[in-house]
Amino acid sequence: TSDYGYLIFDKTCFYAESGGQVSDIGAIKGDKFKAKVTDVKKAPNGQHMHLVEVVEGTIKLGDCCTMKIMEDRRKKIRVNHSMVHIIQKVLQDELSLAIHQAGSYVDSERFRFDFTYSSKISDDDVIRIEDKAREIIEKNIKTEIMEMPLEEAKKLGAMALFTDKYKDVVRVVKIGSSIELCGGTHVESTEEIKRFAILKVESKGSNIYRLEACTNDMVPVLVSLSVAKYVDEIKKQLEIAHNLLIKAKEENIELDFDIDLDQNSLSSYKDIIYNKNQLAYVQSKVRDLNKKYNDEKSKKLEMNLDDYLEKKIELGKFDAIIMKVENIELKALKDLCDKLINKIQKGVVFFANVKDDSVNFLCKCSPNIGLSAGLLVKKASIMAKGNGGGSDTFAQGGATDSGNLDEIIEAVKESIKNA
Repeated sequence: TSDYGYLIFDKTCFYAESGGQVSDIGAIKGDKFKAKVTDVKKAPNGQHMHLVEVVEGTIKLGDCCTMKIMEDRRKKIRVNHSMVHIIQKVLQDELSLAIHQAGSYVDSERFRFDFTYSSKISDDDVIRIEDKAREIIEKNIKTEIMEMPLEEAKKLGAMALFTDKYKDVVRVVKIGSSIELCGGTHVESTEEIKRFAILKVESKGSNIYRLEACTNDMVPVLVSLSVAKYVDEIKKQLEIAHNLLIKAKEENIELDFDIDLDQNSLSSYKDIIYNKNQLAYVQSKVRDLNKKYNDEKSKKLEMNLDDYLEKKIELGKFDAIIMKVENIELKALKDLCDKLINKIQKGVVFFANVKDDSVNFLCKCSPNIGLSAGLLVKKASIMAKGNGGGSDTFAQGGATDSGNLDEIIEAVKESIKNA
């Protein structure tokens, strides 16, 4: 089994987690041991505490060793850290000089930047901020790192978390017009930041916003993940439309569904918003298609109204249409009930609508005739081991068992006859 523990060295090339930037990881090697460095923390007096997993041999006090960080990971982290500085300055320039950092997190895959802002931020604002940050990146600005007295840094306009404690001499990082107190790792020039994309900006409440973004190789990966929920829902919506068109064709209802979708490359916040808007567009088109289907279905049912009226029977003192039907949309069936009850005026319309193995009951009664649609539907639903009910004039219910419909319809007829 491997041994874990913290080690402190007189010198180290490992960056300890600080200022939102995660620590380096890597390996150390001595004459009689090999170990992985999985984390580095700062002790109260600034010592770097290396969390190590010993994979071979034994480590002893005073051992000499060779250290090696995971360099590719460090490069990715420093790109993201430099972007934090750039994005803070862009936010101040584009939204408000009053914006200040309220926290950050930087690793090799993405970065998070929390900031204060009292107004709303629109998608257009975010797109503009992303574009401005990209303009800065393209200028290939050299990073300047200087050490100077704290008061001199303040006069220079260096941004800092002044809730933190700083030494008399501080480290200043300057990237173009961005000047900050910072002890983290950074790019030598913005040329290293080849790609940049904002993933989201969201309010955390109390005038705090959180911006999440990524750089370089992670841009297409994480932007794709961000749009995946929209793409998946678009596919579901198109499947709904496809099934509706098949159903309409089987019922001799003509429907048109013309939709134009573009597949853009995924490299920016603009692409995320584009897919979000495409989803809204598709949802709107599918709603329109569904409405047209129901309208056409209602028209078709209305055209065949006489076919239903021919099924009218007398039950006691009432005119009644009691029928079993199949696969009629609920809205269309309600419309049909309304039209039929208006035709027979003093009576009752009762439908048992079968779809697959389930059944829906709909009932409409003329007002003040001594019949209750709610009681008739309740009785039918209970017999079908389901539930339902409603008012005296309209009720609906349903069940998953449609096996005894003939018996149920006869029972409903008997209730009407005896009312």
